[in-house]
Formats: sequence, C-alpha cells, structure tokens
Amino acid sequence: MNAGIKSQTGKKEQERLFLLNPYQKEAEAKILRKLGNKVIPDKTVLFSFSGGQQPDSGTIGGVNVIGSELVEFAGGMAIEYELEHEPEFKEGDSVMIKLDWEKRLKLMRLHSAAHIAFFIFKEVSELEDNIGSNVSSNKARLDYAFNENISGFLAETEEKCNALINEGHEIKIWEEKQDEESGKEPVRHWKCLEWDMPCSGLHVRNTKEIGRIRLKRANIGKGKERLEVLLAE
Repeated sequence: MNAGIKSQTGKKEQERLFLLNPYQKEAEAKILRKLGNKVIPDKTVLFSFSGGQQPDSGTIGGVNVIGSELVEFAGGMAIEYELEHEPEFKEGDSVMIKLDWEKRLKLMRLHSAAHIAFFIFKEVSELEDNIGSNVSSNKARLDYAFNENISGFLAETEEKCNALINEGHEIKIWEEKQDEESGKEPVRHWKCLEWDMPCSGLHVRNTKEIGRIRLKRANIGKGKERLEVLLAE
C-alpha cells in the first residue's frame, strides 16, 4: 500500500502511517516545514478529511491540531496541519504526534457501519439514488433522492445490519493500481463479503468491532431523505 508522498527527486517526504495501520496511536516525526502555526511532518498518524470522513483530532508536539489540508510540497502533495497556536519547536525538530484514539475508533466503526447499511438498505428498499454521505464521530449519514418517507425500510435494514455485524466478517482494504503514466495515486477500496466500493477513509478490521448500531430517518428537504447510522451505546 502506497502510504508515502514522494518529491520529484524520488525522496519520500511524508508517510501517512494511518493508511498502513489505522490502529497506530502515535509516532515520532520530523518537522519538514513550519509557517507560523502550520506544520508539515515527515510522517503522521492523523487522518485528514477524505472519503467523506471527518478528520482526526490529536496533538503535534503537545499542541492541539485544529485543522488540516492537502498542500503542494516537495513536488508532491502533503498534509499540512494547523495548530491551536504557534509551537515552540522548529523545522528539523523531532516531535511526538498523538492521536485522539477514542474519536478515531468511533470514526472507523461508523464508517464501516455506513457501508454495510448502504448495501443492506439498497437490498431492502431497492433505492439506488444515493446522493451523498458523511462520517463524523457522532454518526454517519447516507442521503437519497426519494419523494417518500424511508421509515418503513428501517426496521428490517437495522435488523439485518446488526445480524451481519455480529457474525464477525473480515473487512479488507485493497488498492486498485493506476497506470504509472497517469501520475494518479492508487484507488483504495473497502471490501466485506461480496461488497466492494472505492473508499479513502479508515475502517475496522472486523465487523464485530462495530458493535450494535441503530438507524434513524431524517427529512432534509423536498425529494430528499437521509438515513442516519448511530452506534447503539
């Protein structure tokens, strides 16, 4: 799995450790660039927004991270983090990057649960018009273009989701390789049983880790329905 960003010279500039091991909670990193309260480390355990998944919370050198974005750096793209205030450490210094693990675990559980709910809801309702999705540490959501109330589908969908989750199925992440000439990064996929979809977010390794979920309906406007996925804790 390609977890690094390379410069034009081929030197690896930043390692996205969360792609290799989403269970890693901290890492020592070297600061490659510092501009005020914005820093780029050579490696990171902190996920930035992608695949509809909320970014991680954590600290770099003991300072809270309040934002992140992909920026051009060293001939490639790197995650730059915005800190709560300008840190005392300098470019070239080694610092500890620490993850808010409780939030990360909720995000991974809900993200995998959302994919399972998507496929089972599709079987139960026969709805194909998924128009949006998002995963936060409180809940995940799936939006549909639909003129009727989806409440009638929820009980069966929730029961089937929880039954499958409790069976303990393996969740795999695999990469679809791109043509080297395209210059594009490999496309990451989420796979469980026969279900497979492109996804650049983070996930648990087994459905058992999700625990029980509950589903809730929300109306978000004319011709739109929202399926919310929550952890039943």
